[in-house]
Amino acid sequence: MVILLHISTAQAISKRIGGIVVPLQEHTEGNEEDAEKKGHESDKEQGGTVGQNEGRSKPKQPATATALANRSKSFWMLVVCALLLCKVCYNQSKLLLAVTHPLPGQMEDASSSLPSISTSLPSTSSSKHVVVNSRADQQATQQEKRWAYAYLLAGCDPDSPGTYLGMMYNALVSARLLQEEASVADVVVMIEMHYNTSYATLPAEHERLLNATNIKIKYLPQPRYEPNFFDTMMRKFDLLQYTEYSRILYMDADVMPFCSLDYLFQLSDPDPQARAATAPGQAKATKSYGDNVVLTWKIEPAAGGFFMLRPGLEWHRDIQQIIRRRLQEAVDQPKHLRFNETIGWGHVFEGGDDTWSSLSGVEKKEEGKNGTVWSWYGAIADQGLLYYWTKYHRRNVSIIIGDKIEHWVDRNGTAVLDRVEPNTLRKDYSCNTLNTRHLKRRYVPHGAAPYSDFKHFTGGGKPWRRDINKTVANQMASNDEVAEYSDLWWKLLVQCQRELNFTVEFDKMKQEPAYGLYPLLGHLQGSGERQKTDANKTVGQEK
Repeated sequence: MVILLHISTAQAISKRIGGIVVPLQEHTEGNEEDAEKKGHESDKEQGGTVGQNEGRSKPKQPATATALANRSKSFWMLVVCALLLCKVCYNQSKLLLAVTHPLPGQMEDASSSLPSISTSLPSTSSSKHVVVNSRADQQATQQEKRWAYAYLLAGCDPDSPGTYLGMMYNALVSARLLQEEASVADVVVMIEMHYNTSYATLPAEHERLLNATNIKIKYLPQPRYEPNFFDTMMRKFDLLQYTEYSRILYMDADVMPFCSLDYLFQLSDPDPQARAATAPGQAKATKSYGDNVVLTWKIEPAAGGFFMLRPGLEWHRDIQQIIRRRLQEAVDQPKHLRFNETIGWGHVFEGGDDTWSSLSGVEKKEEGKNGTVWSWYGAIADQGLLYYWTKYHRRNVSIIIGDKIEHWVDRNGTAVLDRVEPNTLRKDYSCNTLNTRHLKRRYVPHGAAPYSDFKHFTGGGKPWRRDINKTVANQMASNDEVAEYSDLWWKLLVQCQRELNFTVEFDKMKQEPAYGLYPLLGHLQGSGERQKTDANKTVGQEK
């Protein structure tokens, strides 16, 4: 490919040195003396001389010193030109290799250098380099604008698969549905193996199912001690380290989307190369959301089961420090102050705009009631950390509160409410697909999108914990007018089972997760004590 690209370059150089190459090829010893006397003639006269001398045979004459000097000069000029051409070929070959097979961190360098390549080439080969430049630009854009949905499976033990099997099936169902709805984002499953298992990975068959559904598997470090539910909730924020993605939409392992939710990515991180909508006729997305997106829930200002973050290694380190500080405070304080509801994760509400809101508070027009203390469900765990991290630490978040959206920004190191606007997502982007058109959208916290575009199977309402057998599941799979969320889940699972050829383990899916179902205040002290013990061990080892 490189040789073809540079043929025209060689031709151009040949034309430039034509005055040297042609005389050298057609110069004969018989006319050396005439050349010395007459000097350089025009191209036309040279052509005439060649034509007149063609076919004649003159006796050989000894070459003069001047002729030999001219020949030597012509030879060395040709050598210099050849070396320059080799250097050009080498440099451009290296850049083309960087585009087609980039090393980490080289993509931007290669793509930014390509325009200088095309301008240095003759016009006869520029069309080929237009294709290369376009491909490089597209690859760079895709590298910078990759999105992902993420799930977390914690406490996975192959000897007790029922503790994670239903949630793994949910990841299969969700990935299949997102792909059917033309999502351009990856689906990632973060897996933490059980602290007491000797297995380093899931069984081969389970990995096969995930891989066959194009799910990216990310194994997290195995805990050294027995975690609790609080520890598990903190693992969600490990997604911040996956910087190969520009945005990650986290969903709890019991959340099922009804369609592509790519519109949330687009509103926070527009990508001109990606589809802006999830269905024909939907609005074109432009950036209007912050780097992070949080949903309020029924009685909480932040839903830990559905949120979007912008990854970053520095941010990942920051949030780990915040978690360690919170655990240390839980150990140092008396029992009744293990979680200080006034300061929470590190901020005292001042009132006015600086309050928190929940859906129930907005609907009852009691916005601000109980909105100045960290007292909501999950405030001690992920739902408190998420709210603090996005609003008061990063100070860059769009908070969806039912029919309205608050956009918070950083001004001089303080979180400031930049603007409030109506939530028109259901009108502009929300899905109405073949899978969902017959659903009775009940038991969702709000009718606006994105609330209406996914289902969180909380508590005992998880589909895999129902008393379902193979016969009933097959009947659900043949129903084209599914009205219940759980029935839709089983329908999609059976479709996955038929496509991937695996056996659904009905009798093993009813077990509870390995580390419980909800956080407790005592978890803070337990995790803090383990952290303190680990710190003392580290200090002892250093000594």
